[in-house]
Amino acid sequence: MKDKIHYYKELAKTVIQQKNKHLNKIEAINDCLFANKLSMKNLQDHKNLIKDLLNIINEKRDQIYLLMSDNEILTREVNFFVHDFDKLKLDENMRERLKELNVQKMVFNVNEEMSHKQ
Repeated sequence: MKDKIHYYKELAKTVIQQKNKHLNKIEAINDCLFANKLSMKNLQDHKNLIKDLLNIINEKRDQIYLLMSDNEILTREVNFFVHDFDKLKLDENMRERLKELNVQKMVFNVNEEMSHKQ
């Protein structure tokens, strides 16, 4: 029984951390884990719970894949538009010069230049 309680606690933490998106799963987990009777309904509940948890895992895997592909695409675009981006990233002199840039002043200047087109 202690193993079931420990497993339930860990699983409940994981489910709650999913931005409270799957809170109804906690009730099902609780019912399944603490049902001591061996019955067809209990086995079906376990089966449904496993399917739901596998669906959640697959959703998260898809989200991770999409984030990784977005990251890869953005990296390729940066490398396409900025030659030697990796060298620029590592160059200390360039980093210091970027810190000195006044972005607000640049935005103001661009807006001033483009104001005649509005």
